[in-house]
Amino acid sequence: MFQAKTQNPPLAILLMLGATVFIASSTAFAKALGAGAIAGSMHPLQVTFGRFLFAGLFFAASLGCRG
Repeated sequence: MFQAKTQNPPLAILLMLGATVFIASSTAFAKALGAGAIAGSMHPLQVTFGRFLFAGLFFAASLGCRG
């Protein structure tokens, strides 16, 4: 029979805040790269690729740490 795990609201809040910070920081970084504020102006497809690349690396590292 299925046994539901007990709920952990503080963990849920921490995970939601972490996801929000990750999304907000990647958006701000992508806007800065696209506008040329950090370095030379980049093509929008390069910025998009960079966002997907770093998100993939983040999730791969998260899964790697999980074991």
